[in-house]
Parts: sequence; C-alpha cells; structure tokens
Amino acid sequence: MEKVALITGTSSGLGRAVSVALGKTGYQLILTGRNKTELEKTRSLIKKAIVIPADLSNLLTINRFIGSVNKLTKRVDVLVNLAGVWHGENEVYANINLEKFEQKVILDTFMVGAIAPTLLVHGLVDLMPKKSKIINISGTFESGAKG
Repeated sequence: MEKVALITGTSSGLGRAVSVALGKTGYQLILTGRNKTELEKTRSLIKKAIVIPADLSNLLTINRFIGSVNKLTKRVDVLVNLAGVWHGENEVYANINLEKFEQKVILDTFMVGAIAPTLLVHGLVDLMPKKSKIINISGTFESGAKG
C-alpha cells in the first residue's frame, strides 16, 4: 500500500526540500502552503504530489483543508508541519523586539506555528495508522529565512 505524507509550508525553503526528499522515497505527497504558484513549482520537482493551497493562519481555511484531505485519501502516514510566519511582504521578522510587532503578526505566528498543527492532527488522526509519524519543525534564522 502506498504511503502518504502531508507537508505544510511547501512553497519554498525547508518545506520544498523535505517534499523533494520524501518524494524520492516513493511517498504520495499532499503539499500545502499559501502561494499556489510556488506550490506548483514544488510539485514540478516531485513525481506523485497533490497541491492544496491553504492559509494556515485562518481557521476556516484550516477546516476546509482538513475536509479536502479527508475526502482525498484514506490514510496519512506522515504529517510534517513546517509552515511558519518568518517574514512579511517586505521585511524579515528577525532581530525585532516583541513590542514592535503588530498583534496580527503575533496571532498569525501562533496560529500557523502551534494552533494549525494541533488542529491538523486533531482533524486527521483518524486517517493515521499505527506507527504514523508527526513531525513539527519550527524556528527562525538570522535572516528570517526569507528566500
């Protein structure tokens, strides 16, 4: 039976790299991220991948995504949560004092980095057979990881 891996944050960086690596091992991949164009670039590097764009800072979008995955597959063997809020349109969020952040950035950061992964597990756990893996990776870099 073909194994399925769902990976968040796959439109660039580490998410793209993990997707390509898992794709080479034969997993059927479900890729998500906010930027559909970049998700398609990731998919072009992988043989068996399905793209479902989703903004994991939005509860309604998270629930729609969970519903789509439940309709799409009967199993998720690996759930890799890599999505994060490390930069805005024109700035990285590294070396900025907390009091300088807008509340929306703080809320989005927690939503994408902690709440969304928890809700994804909650909504998909019934698809996860014994010995499934859940991997949560979070962090930032001096550059904010932009690019």
